[in-house]
Amino acid sequence: MTPFEALYRRRCRTPLCWYESRESVILGPEIVQETTENSRRPDIVQETTEKIRMIQEKMKASQSLQKSYHDKRRKDIEFQE
Repeated sequence: MTPFEALYRRRCRTPLCWYESRESVILGPEIVQETTENSRRPDIVQETTEKIRMIQEKMKASQSLQKSYHDKRRKDIEFQE
């Protein structure tokens, strides 16, 4: 599950998806209104908040791991005068 799917409960519709489905309609304000109406329910708000926290924790762990890999190979630059 991607962060977008967790937050909006639907797959992200990119131009690539439009090309694959031969659909040329760009979604607009009606999607925002639908999302806003659904987000007023307290259970969905709490569930979404928990998912966002979980995603942030996993992203932080992943970034930390990648940083440790990078730091192992990094050399300090020393300049000569």
